[in-house]
Amino acid sequence: MGEDSPLVVDGSRGEGGGQILRTALTLSMLTGRSLRIVRIREGRPTPGLKAQHLASVQAASAICGGSVTGARIGSREVEFRPGPVRAGEYDLRIPTAGSASLVLQTVAIPLAMAAGPSEVSVSGGTHVEWSPSAHFLRWHWAHWLGRIGLGVEVTMETAGFYPKGGGRLVLRCDGGGRPRAWSAPERGSLREVRGEVTISRLSGSIGDRIAREARRHLAVMDASIDLSIREVPSKGPGVSFDLLARLDGATFATTCLGRRGLPAERLAQSCAEDLLGFLDGGAEIDRYLADQALVPLVLAPGKSRFRAAECTTHLLTNSGTIALFLGDRVRIEGKMGEEAEVTVEGGI
Repeated sequence: MGEDSPLVVDGSRGEGGGQILRTALTLSMLTGRSLRIVRIREGRPTPGLKAQHLASVQAASAICGGSVTGARIGSREVEFRPGPVRAGEYDLRIPTAGSASLVLQTVAIPLAMAAGPSEVSVSGGTHVEWSPSAHFLRWHWAHWLGRIGLGVEVTMETAGFYPKGGGRLVLRCDGGGRPRAWSAPERGSLREVRGEVTISRLSGSIGDRIAREARRHLAVMDASIDLSIREVPSKGPGVSFDLLARLDGATFATTCLGRRGLPAERLAQSCAEDLLGFLDGGAEIDRYLADQALVPLVLAPGKSRFRAAECTTHLLTNSGTIALFLGDRVRIEGKMGEEAEVTVEGGI
């Protein structure tokens, strides 16, 4: 097969969701390799592209002047031919509560490595199920990318809760970044615990109850907790609770979203137990950041190593998608649902 022939990616493989599409788009832009992704989200109740997946395709095309065929709601096959990534200002919209965070993650690394600064605004959902929250991106993901040489910053102008959406995230990239290999140091001491209740169009007592219960559960730690409640503008009601922990050589973040019928105390307990479970383990990276770390590390010359808090289908799927473009560069040692040792052989 010639170099001009698109690489065929099976979108039903592994966890079979939108992550395969987003990772493939990112790697296509970074390698210059055209792709055809087939059977998109075939195992989902509503297969094919949804609004947030279509927005990711459109975002990738916008930043590199790429050509796209098949990009429409419900499509199960898309062909994408990238051009050179161009720094600049981009404004993107998801006409639903689809995740603005996932769209930003599709284009962040190519723009962070482009020649010049960029700013990308995306409207849509900022705190929705099955995707990183705005807080996760700002506190955790962007901070970790900065540690390995990719300067990005995320801000939330307005919140977007399900089902109304309408939030707005802004990604700013310094440009000119080059990722460095990273091997996690010893976990060391707990340095920071931070939490924030984000609430809109609901009684303030809900936020107070979440904060009070979280403090009760986290009191077992030998560390001070910076915990705040933030009321934000939004088109619809919603509440989320985000927690962050930083040790000398390890990082963790988690988000719990409110929903009808879920008591505030149970939401706080779930989030606190997630953090305490990580601190009781031996990992350097939580299960949410682990799969997202693979793409930047495979670009970095040299060998990277870290222990992930959990071997997940997302971690394995991202590893497999990378292998399609760059060969077997990622080794994961560990059982599903347990801690895993991850080694990445980087450099392209």
